[in-house]
Amino acid sequence: MAILLAIVCLGVGFLLQSVLGFWQIKHFNNRYRSFRQEGQVAIGRSKGIIRTGVILLLLVDRKANIM
Repeated sequence: MAILLAIVCLGVGFLLQSVLGFWQIKHFNNRYRSFRQEGQVAIGRSKGIIRTGVILLLLVDRKANIM
């Protein structure tokens, strides 16, 4: 019984992770498209092995101002 509960919990966790990851990518792509309409976009990333990684979007307008 405990093994079945563990398998169900792992399945639910995997499903939740998949749904939230899809939502995060969709939101990122929407923000990137809206930034591209306003000017040039620079993307930087710091990949974490143990800790969480970071993605940074910088919007630069035609006068070279960072928005």
